[in-house]
Formats: sequence, C-alpha cells, structure tokens
Amino acid sequence: MTQTQVIPQDARTLHRDALVALRESRLPEAARGLRAAVLLAPRCAAYWNDLGVVMEALGEPAEALKCYRTALDRETGHPEASDNYQDLRRQLKLFRELENQMVKSTTARRPAGLSVAVKCRAAAAS
Repeated sequence: MTQTQVIPQDARTLHRDALVALRESRLPEAARGLRAAVLLAPRCAAYWNDLGVVMEALGEPAEALKCYRTALDRETGHPEASDNYQDLRRQLKLFRELENQMVKSTTARRPAGLSVAVKCRAAAAS
C-alpha cells in the first residue's frame, strides 16, 4: 500500500475480521471477507496478499498465485507477496517433479512382454 492510498473504513473492517477468521481457521469466512475487502480497495497489495494466503490454505494454489501476482502488480516488491509467490512456485515445481518421478518409477516396474491377464488366459486355454 502506498502512502497516499486511502483505504475505506469498510474495507479495513472486512480485512480485520477476515484475519480473525483466518487465525481461527474459519477459512471460507476469511476468503469471503478478503474478497469483499479487495473489491472495496482493489489497489491494496496487502489485502491481495492475504487473500492469496487464504486461497493457498484452502488448497487453491492457482488462485493463490493469481492473488500474489496481483499484490505484486499493485505494489512492486511487496516483500510478503514476493516471498509467498516465489515459495508457492517452488513448492508447485517440486510437487510436479515428484509426481513425474512417481509416474516414471511406476511405469518402469511394469513387466515387459505379455501382461499377467494374457498369460492367465493362455494358461487356462491350454
């Protein structure tokens, strides 16, 4: 948030209440409050960052990345949004790499040649 930016009182109240909901693990309520806050104060990077935190906690990483990116668009170099954005991107990259390794290791263990079902049918037919 820049020094000259004025945040409406309603947005500040929604943000404060959403942070309480977040601390109390009422994530859907926190998300609703933060979405309303960013509608009232769309230029506030901190509100976008906090919405990203909640989206991440709700298991919505793509939405969280969008929120962090919006925060950075609103305030270049916002430290929390920058850290959160980079951390989540690293986590998602690691997850994709692990997922690829699992697929490769599962594929590598398949026996070459005929499948077990084909072998069983052949044995039953003879």
